[in-house]
Amino acid sequence: MARNPLKDTLAVVGVGSTAYGRDLKRSELSLGLDAALRAIDDAGIDRQEIDGICGTGMTPVAVGGAGFLTLQGALGIEKATWVKNGWLGSCFVYAAEAVFSGLCDTALVVQAYTRNLTMSRSAANDPFRMRAAELDAQAQSAFGVSDFARRWAHSGEPYAAWMGRYMHDYGATKTVFGRIAVNNRSHAVNNPSAAMRTPITLDDYAESRMIWEPMQLLDMDLPVDCGEALLITTAERARDLPRKPVYIHAMSLGGSRVGEFYENTLSWNENSSWKSLEGLWERSELHQRRRPDRGGGVLQARGGLGPVRVLLGHRQEHLAAAGAYLRQHQRRQPVARPGRRVQLLHRSGPPAARHRGRAAGARGQERLALRR
Repeated sequence: MARNPLKDTLAVVGVGSTAYGRDLKRSELSLGLDAALRAIDDAGIDRQEIDGICGTGMTPVAVGGAGFLTLQGALGIEKATWVKNGWLGSCFVYAAEAVFSGLCDTALVVQAYTRNLTMSRSAANDPFRMRAAELDAQAQSAFGVSDFARRWAHSGEPYAAWMGRYMHDYGATKTVFGRIAVNNRSHAVNNPSAAMRTPITLDDYAESRMIWEPMQLLDMDLPVDCGEALLITTAERARDLPRKPVYIHAMSLGGSRVGEFYENTLSWNENSSWKSLEGLWERSELHQRRRPDRGGGVLQARGGLGPVRVLLGHRQEHLAAAGAYLRQHQRRQPVARPGRRVQLLHRSGPPAARHRGRAAGARGQERLALRR
């Protein structure tokens, strides 16, 4: 096993989330503050205990959004000894590293997003979003990060390529991806805060229009406005709080030999997501034992501690291509049940998005492994 000195020494103690909506008519700061207050209330702590903040953004200041400067001021947090902005799943890892190293004792992670102009026609015609994009472009240009060639504006073409390669390598049919889409929508139906709550079937999936072959409409992510937040602290402090914590068992951020942008990436089983999964398993107590009588395998903790369940989380709920190859790395279908230790694999997006830890039984003492 690889070194993992932070294993089970940190814990998530509070989670907050806004509703998900196509047009909530709120700024990213408003959404971020709402989520932060919910997380603080959920943890049962005084906000002055927070001494680390990871806000939303790709720049040191993240002007006009839910960055650490505006969050700290709006929340009235008197003192912070560690601050940073981040995005996607990396923000969780940054905050956990800060707590583990002693740069802070309790870190607040906030991720807030709104549909930007490239995500839909309605967003492109919204005066509020047009003005927000103009201000954001001015701020990013000031920090030298205005290079559009980074290709974060895309139509799903890299995922379509990964999907086609997966089907070629494993002889899979589109039914594999349809089941992922139906399963994700089934969870959304049971979530009162979800944006899409109409059930879908495999027939609905098959009849949805083609976007980028072989990727169809119901394979795609749905851009929404949302804000989410969580609190990370030490395991010792977590034991004194009212809610039972979710312990962080392992983490990994992946990188491949190619500097990856959407038009410049390796195959689905060689890219940074795959590398981060390898790093995660190398640091985890979990391993897979073959069970020929069940036609597959069962995950067990090293040392004979018995079987465990794995929850695989992926923020972009309809990016089925990504979900499929992550599941292929696990070689099993993930299941989560209350009262079991949980290893959470989280590719991207706001840290608690779609699943929230307690949906998998976080009121029990579980363990959390995070990846980007």
